[in-house]
Amino acid sequence: MSAAREPATDRVQQLLAVVEQARDKRCAELMDRAQTEARQLLKHAWQKARVRLHHEVLQSREQFRRHLVLDQAGKEARLRQTRQRADRELLEQSWQPLRDALIRRWQVSAGRRAWVDAVIDQALARLVGKDWQIEHPSDWPEQERQVVKERLRGLLGTEPVCIAEPSLPAGIRVRAGDTLADGSCDGLLRDRSDIEARLLAVVAEASGRG
Repeated sequence: MSAAREPATDRVQQLLAVVEQARDKRCAELMDRAQTEARQLLKHAWQKARVRLHHEVLQSREQFRRHLVLDQAGKEARLRQTRQRADRELLEQSWQPLRDALIRRWQVSAGRRAWVDAVIDQALARLVGKDWQIEHPSDWPEQERQVVKERLRGLLGTEPVCIAEPSLPAGIRVRAGDTLADGSCDGLLRDRSDIEARLLAVVAEASGRG
């Protein structure tokens, strides 16, 4: 009986060995597949992480760029406001000295004659009619008035009427009917916005801002 059992035992052992080999092979296959899937999952995770990081970097750069743009815009706005305040202060401080300078020019004979000649030339180009009325400051010398009268008598064929106007500090106003050539001090300064723009342009050019 013992000899009969030995072949059966051997077969069982052989079957067990086959099962164990099949099990080990299956486990190895499962392990390999698991490792392959793990590597693929890890690779995919790294790719997603790189894409997300790239997007975050781009977003951070864009936010930083916008911050710089806004910061620069704020600085430029503050600079413009500072310049505008400085310009306004300059204009306010310059207006009266400019008027005073015109009055001083009128008080100098050569400056006064050049001023009157310029206004007369403008009046000749603009006024309609020959019956002129010239309003002038009280301190306009009689001799200079006569020179103007004689000039206009030769050009117009008639002598203008000269009227002293105490309210005029400098310059003259020439009327002919309803038309007027205002070369008085206040008349020259009437277009304040244009004069201020010209003054600021001169200041900008001198300071290198133009």
